[in-house]
Amino acid sequence: MAETVLGLVHGALNSLWTEANQASDNKDALLGLAAKAREVIQPQLSVVHSRMAGVADKRHLKGALSQLHMTLQHVQALVIRRGGKRSTLMLPLDALGGRGAKVRAEIQGAELSLMHSMQAVIVGLQIQAVGVMEDLRRRFDGAVEILEGAAAGSADAQGQPYAWSLNYSDLEYKKTKRGKPSDDVVLGSGGFGVVFKALYQGKVEVAVKEPHNPSDIHSDVGLRKSFFREADNLHRLQHRNVVEFVGAVALDEDGDTCYMLVFEVLPQTLERYIKSVGSVNAEKKMELILGMAEGLAYLHSMNIVHRDIKPLNIMIDTEGTPKYIDFGLSKEKETLQVSKASTRMAGTEGWMSPEKKMGGNSSPASDVFSFGLVAVYVLLGGQKPAQSQSEREQNVKSGYGDDLCSRLVLCCTAEKAEKRPTSATLATSLLINVDVFNVPTAQPVQPVPSVNVQSPTAQPVQPVPSVNVQSHHIVQEFTLTGHSGSVWSVAY
Repeated sequence: MAETVLGLVHGALNSLWTEANQASDNKDALLGLAAKAREVIQPQLSVVHSRMAGVADKRHLKGALSQLHMTLQHVQALVIRRGGKRSTLMLPLDALGGRGAKVRAEIQGAELSLMHSMQAVIVGLQIQAVGVMEDLRRRFDGAVEILEGAAAGSADAQGQPYAWSLNYSDLEYKKTKRGKPSDDVVLGSGGFGVVFKALYQGKVEVAVKEPHNPSDIHSDVGLRKSFFREADNLHRLQHRNVVEFVGAVALDEDGDTCYMLVFEVLPQTLERYIKSVGSVNAEKKMELILGMAEGLAYLHSMNIVHRDIKPLNIMIDTEGTPKYIDFGLSKEKETLQVSKASTRMAGTEGWMSPEKKMGGNSSPASDVFSFGLVAVYVLLGGQKPAQSQSEREQNVKSGYGDDLCSRLVLCCTAEKAEKRPTSATLATSLLINVDVFNVPTAQPVQPVPSVNVQSPTAQPVQPVPSVNVQSHHIVQEFTLTGHSGSVWSVAY
């Protein structure tokens, strides 16, 4: 099955190049992204192919290749969106002349995501690729410096405004006498803060997330760094199943700190959607679950763990597309509080993995478990999942049926984390309707014969002369070098 996913990666890489060549907007930047991906990744795939037979346990390699495949799918979607092939609503940050900065940030995020995915493949193959090229390394180090840095206002260390920085005066909303959002504009409130509706520059409706006490963030160096790190991270995200980030406000009209995050407005939560439509047909359930799986795979490819997946944290847009919300600073605050002997933990009890309930850390595997519970919730038409795996299996089989989707979903809710699929393996399996994870089933799952894993215009794969193969299970540092000199260098 790892060979099948490798073929899918080849196909996705060729499709990415084709889409970039067809772009009408931002063509040079998108072609540069696609060329770098092809030049760096394609030679490494020949190494993967030649070394695959020598890997006894291919589970990690298969999962890593699935992650790379999904990442290439995400990058292709970015190329389609920013290449002008598919019209989309331009958000304020685009319309205000910040579009170029936003596109550059999204492309940088795509490059980082591809680097993380190739890193996982190298680890899965148990090899270390070594080379010396500094071009992208400098760029990656710059990104890390931004992510790890922090500022006390709306400008970076060089005094330049952040690309995501918005002016407080451009936000219009009803306020109480104390300056807080009035009840009729509040969309929701939690332990961290409040979310309310506002108008941006008097014409675009947005959702604003504001902490209850901004001074709590300003007085805590760790939380202050987290705010700027989150804004930088969000600015790089671009996926149809993740809420669209508009920008952030760090200072109000009086120059006081406010720490607001601004997002697109989404009409309803998954919970409300399921209840409002009454009966959701099987096709729509599959569409919702696939979208949730792709969004989670994307977040994980960007090294983001959501930590609190539940129906209230998945929104549905006007076209019925699921989108993840509420990840980042609020969870970091809760994590910091836990570290200070607090009894609070990041997550919601009824949707939490067994290891987190026992005091374990949040991880991609715990996200997958929570995803599985939400997917069961969708399959059962809004019925909250049972707490035991045996009951969940019985309820899904009697209330929905037995197919590849339901079996994969139930694998996500396995008690032991190592028994769960990765989000990328899950999304790939659902996307191509092929069992990449090898879920237990009485009937063999037939592969889809029409999956085209090779493109007739595929470029020949060039051998990599300078790959140093070692039997390390953990790779400390590697540099991926393309045959024309492009490089991605990663240390961890």
